[in-house]
Amino acid sequence: MGKLDRLVEILKRLNAGEDPATVKEEAEKFLSSVGPEDLALAEQQLLEAGLSSEDLHKLCPIHMEMMGDELEKMKATLPPGHPLHTMTREHDMILGYLDELDRVNGSIQKMAAYDGRRGEFEKLSHIAEHLVEAERHHQREEEVLFPKLEEKGVSGRRRS
Repeated sequence: MGKLDRLVEILKRLNAGEDPATVKEEAEKFLSSVGPEDLALAEQQLLEAGLSSEDLHKLCPIHMEMMGDELEKMKATLPPGHPLHTMTREHDMILGYLDELDRVNGSIQKMAAYDGRRGEFEKLSHIAEHLVEAERHHQREEEVLFPKLEEKGVSGRRRS
């Protein structure tokens, strides 16, 4: 069984609902020998085999957790100014704003009524401004990153 086939098999097991903790040790050993391009190609293969994009998105946090150390090593090798370095930093910032949005929303939801304090609502406004600005990041992904991935055979959708 080739590397890509082995990776697809691991991802299929996760999609089938097998406990990630059960698969994790085996997957970590294997994933340390697999690059991000292989993972993207395996995900593409799953899409072409009929996996819905929604189900693939559900697997992404599991993939990221399993590849955590390898991903951090890869990110550390990107020099400042490299497009992937920039996009990765922007992506991390966007995730930070989404985490903050979740925290502020939880705080607002716990309020019995608006009590005149504006702190949480001001934070909400600040977060919203940054998330609206994130559209520029997504546009660059569409214009720069995704065409390069498609050149490698990764489209993120089923081929007709």
